[in-house]
Amino acid sequence: MIIFEQKPFEEILGYLANDRSVFLLRCKGCAKVNQADAESDLMDMKEKIEEKGIDITGFAIKGLLCVKARSVLEDLTETIGNPSSILAMACGLGVQSVAEATDKVVHPACNSFADKESLERGKREGRCRICGDCVLEFTGGICPLTVCSKRLLNGPCGGSSGGKCEMSKEIDCGWVLIYERMKKLDRLEVLKAYLAPKDYRKIQKLT
Repeated sequence: MIIFEQKPFEEILGYLANDRSVFLLRCKGCAKVNQADAESDLMDMKEKIEEKGIDITGFAIKGLLCVKARSVLEDLTETIGNPSSILAMACGLGVQSVAEATDKVVHPACNSFADKESLERGKREGRCRICGDCVLEFTGGICPLTVCSKRLLNGPCGGSSGGKCEMSKEIDCGWVLIYERMKKLDRLEVLKAYLAPKDYRKIQKLT
């Protein structure tokens, strides 16, 4: 199972700095994710954000956002309203799936880890590296560690051409995908943020 834990609130608040309103979406899927009380987590987040003067248009707790995000968002169409963004309290897979299913900005509220059993089985690592320091806020909900063949954190290498990776013409350049997503969201300025090298010791946190 992938385990997620909430990012520091001040970091999340920084993500919401330009938002007038936000919808809260909390995942309740994997058994080990539920070691924390989902409703308590969500209501605590709601209270903290409202104290900062940001409007909450609605909130929901749904299961398995990693595979059901699109249907979940369709079911919540009227509930969501028209927020500036969605704050996804989910693992990296859930955040990516929500981002793919909406044209709204999706902020990650959590960092993802895995227990030892999951690491040994190697499950789900195709889309989330469970690195313990999620950067999806800065890449439009597309993970550069999995979509870029070289796992580059700060833009494409010099070998990409025509939107394709130099490793293979059959592979889209991950950073072109990120750029296009951020352009669609009108967030290209965010790409100027420098992402520090990964501290992979964090991946061992819960193993």
